[in-house]
Amino acid sequence: MNSVTEQSNAATEEPEAHLFRTVRGYYETKALLAMWRMGLLQRAGSGEPLKLTELVADGHDEELLVALLNYLTVRGYLQRDDTVYTMTARGAALVPYFGYLGTMVGAYEPVMAEIESLVAGRKVFGRDVHRSVPDLASGLTSLEDNLMARFPELLWNRAVTKVMDLGCGSGRMLSRIVQSRPGLTGVGVDASAETCAVATETIAAEQLADRVTIVVGDAGHVSRLPAE
Repeated sequence: MNSVTEQSNAATEEPEAHLFRTVRGYYETKALLAMWRMGLLQRAGSGEPLKLTELVADGHDEELLVALLNYLTVRGYLQRDDTVYTMTARGAALVPYFGYLGTMVGAYEPVMAEIESLVAGRKVFGRDVHRSVPDLASGLTSLEDNLMARFPELLWNRAVTKVMDLGCGSGRMLSRIVQSRPGLTGVGVDASAETCAVATETIAAEQLADRVTIVVGDAGHVSRLPAE
């Protein structure tokens, strides 16, 4: 839905209905984020049934877990067969995009929790308040795996020897591209030092430190990056 349509809908909608729709969206998002952080959304998205008895045996609080699962069932993401929950067609269609829960919501929860202090000038982003790196990394990893998995194929018939990934995130996509061809090298650029640290770990884990360099920098100002 584009911004013009959203503004039109907001203008004609009853104020109370608009507010409650906004509030409902908040709690729906929080419920999905909780499922994401617990790994349950990924499991259901892969086709694995969520069996209540097994989840409770793993230590989950049964009453609260049932409430969470039933809520997302009502919202159309899950379907229930006795004590087993599976992903609906609607939920399955969203699997490639669930990583946005980490990058766009979870990563900025610590920031939004301090929004009053930040706006009032009592705290400063980057000094007193920081994004959640684990949420950012998990979300980026999912998005890279689901939305950009076929990107390396675009390079197969091109005479490319070096690639630059602007906004490299976790570095997984850059690693995949470099690994797609012998001798290919790469540079990953991201404005976040924390994200670059995650990317550096990825590169090390893939044993690509001799072929990939991670640089902290602003993709909007490429000319300011180190010349080498």
